[in-house]
Amino acid sequence: MPAEVLEVLDPTTAGNVAPELSSRIPDLNDKVIGALWNGRPQEDEVLKGLLARLSERYQLKGTRFYRKPQLYISAPIPLVNRIVAECDAVITGVGT
Repeated sequence: MPAEVLEVLDPTTAGNVAPELSSRIPDLNDKVIGALWNGRPQEDEVLKGLLARLSERYQLKGTRFYRKPQLYISAPIPLVNRIVAECDAVITGVGT
């Protein structure tokens, strides 16, 4: 009996494509900085504290705080579009 070949495809990747990184902004002064909370416990306090420290250190135009609706699912496109429209830079936390 001939051996069968089973090809397994990975739907989670498009291959060896490096993610495109945004360019860094040279200065935080006069910028709006956003924070996106993914829903992990206490991460909201860490992000709010970080926004407060940045506000002390730089002359920010403002800060914005956003929350993803679900922890393990990517932020919805309308939320991402809102963040992009309202902020010059965004901080998000990931991890365990």
